[in-house]
Amino acid sequence: MSTWGDVLKSITPTILGFVGGAVVSNQERQKAKGEANDAKAVADLQYQTALAQESALALQNQVKTNQPAPKSNTALYIGLGVGAVVLLGVVIFAFRRK
Repeated sequence: MSTWGDVLKSITPTILGFVGGAVVSNQERQKAKGEANDAKAVADLQYQTALAQESALALQNQVKTNQPAPKSNTALYIGLGVGAVVLLGVVIFAFRRK
């Protein structure tokens, strides 16, 4: 029969391997969790930036659509021309009458 010392010597490497593996596994899990949290923070920042840019673009488009369309001044120029011809005719008529 084997003694308690022999049994302990035979199972000690297995127990230490299990405990060591659990510690390393936990450290790797925590490291992966930290990396995932960092990646999530970067993604959230990019999302917030995209939302801000979208809001700014929407506001810019709204300002553009609220402005009235530029009007044509053709009717104004025709009216001023006709008025000038009429005024000139009245002046000429007044000087000829004297």
